[in-house]
Amino acid sequence: MKKFFMLFCSLIVLLQMANAQAVVVGSENFDGTTHSFTSAPGTAWTTSYNPNNLAVSGTKSIYAEVPFSTGDSVMLTSPVYDCSSYGYITLRFNHICKVSPCDEVRVEYRLNHVGAQWQVLPVKSYQGNAANYGTSGFNAASYAIWDADDSLAVPSNTWWKEEIFDLSNDVSYSEVQFRFVIKKGNVTGTQISYGWVLDNFELMGSMYELKAPVVEFISSLTDTVLYTGPYLIQAKVAKRTAIGLETPKLVYTASHPSTATVTDTLTMTAVKGDSIWEATIPQYIFGTTISYSVRGEDTVGNYATAHDGFYSVRSSSGIATGYTYYQGQDTVGVTSNNLALIYHVGYTTSLSRSLYLASEINPNNTNLFISELAWYLRAGSTNAGSVNVTRGLKVWMLATNDVSTTNVLMDPTQSGATLVYVGNTQSVVGWNAISLTQPFSLPAGKNLYVFFEGTGGTTSSSYIYWAGHSQSNRCTYNYSGSWTLSSMVPIMRFGLGAPIMDSNSVALKSIDNPTSSGTLANQLQPVLVTFKNK
Repeated sequence: MKKFFMLFCSLIVLLQMANAQAVVVGSENFDGTTHSFTSAPGTAWTTSYNPNNLAVSGTKSIYAEVPFSTGDSVMLTSPVYDCSSYGYITLRFNHICKVSPCDEVRVEYRLNHVGAQWQVLPVKSYQGNAANYGTSGFNAASYAIWDADDSLAVPSNTWWKEEIFDLSNDVSYSEVQFRFVIKKGNVTGTQISYGWVLDNFELMGSMYELKAPVVEFISSLTDTVLYTGPYLIQAKVAKRTAIGLETPKLVYTASHPSTATVTDTLTMTAVKGDSIWEATIPQYIFGTTISYSVRGEDTVGNYATAHDGFYSVRSSSGIATGYTYYQGQDTVGVTSNNLALIYHVGYTTSLSRSLYLASEINPNNTNLFISELAWYLRAGSTNAGSVNVTRGLKVWMLATNDVSTTNVLMDPTQSGATLVYVGNTQSVVGWNAISLTQPFSLPAGKNLYVFFEGTGGTTSSSYIYWAGHSQSNRCTYNYSGSWTLSSMVPIMRFGLGAPIMDSNSVALKSIDNPTSSGTLANQLQPVLVTFKNK
């Protein structure tokens, strides 16, 4: 009899579990050519405007801007859904609410009977993580990633947030419809914010309690990530019922302007009990935007999803740490009238090279990572070929033990110097600064050569007075076909940074064999290459 009773109880539990399976009462992902929601005014909510391809699934979402006039509203209304067979109801949707806290955003419901009024979804039913839903509803301050401090910030697919409401006490055993409302407040200019974007609306019903699992990230990679991966993603996925949990999945999309978009699904691995899970997104090149989500679901259909993402970018100048100067920042009393300390503006091409001692620019005797270079212009003519005219410029740097410029014919392209800048510069009175396209590492105790090549000069009547400091045998220049030893060295400001040790720091420097002169036919040749770690 005891065994029979236990078997009977087991059958009851199995039947309850079967009946507990959640049923989709209504859903809308806005991907079709038409959808089931209605907009008021008729064009206020649209699926056709989607410049950033904002979508949780599929290719579309629905979007509305904040009205222009105080007190005006735009509304998106759902069909009527029949929940009359279910005692437990859960509403779920994904959204990006880039709307100022000065404006009003509401999600409302109305039962389908005579005299029923629209009501805001009650705070007690809210099961999401918005910081301010209980006080002001949804707005840009609800989540940090929505950047409430920048009204002009433009959303990406890393911004999606899922919201869940348990409406069992409010709409069960009823027919119900919902609407999403944006109302303009009385603060001028807030309508410049992006607006409200919605996707994946879903209404679930069950005869047994619906409890979505807890899904939240415990690792966070926020903009801007300065390396290319791989990226370890960890999340807490924990059930809130006695029902078993399915193995969570991580879905990610990697998009880059010059490569095909990649979407993949990764099975996560339990790393701590049955609630901490992880998966690794593989490496992608710099400039890639990666959006990802983790879905936790139990065996009867209760689920929740968390979204996140980031953008990877290489920093061309490292992490800024300050400046070091040759002869200090104060340029008062610097009297050089030399036209060619940096480059000569009156000649088509001009060259210069200057030597700076470690004792002058690196008194602390540490390794320097130079990310910016600036030189000082005291005055210049304003005719064609001088101040405020753009010039082409190349700059090289070389670490050395030399203490004087004895080799005036040194060629930076043959001496092992690093080309740190190629681009244009516009001469302006004061500091002329460039961010190096290739930051330079100067070892402690080493002196530094700086080589300039200026192009684009037009007329010999132009002049520029570069600020310099009296110092023999440390600067040479050539603008007329012959080299001149200057009595001045340009004052210089070196911007310092901390190097970014990313996964793309190694590069192929040269192919050493076979050489460009060719090889003998039918002869085996080893391929020899040199790699350099910056």
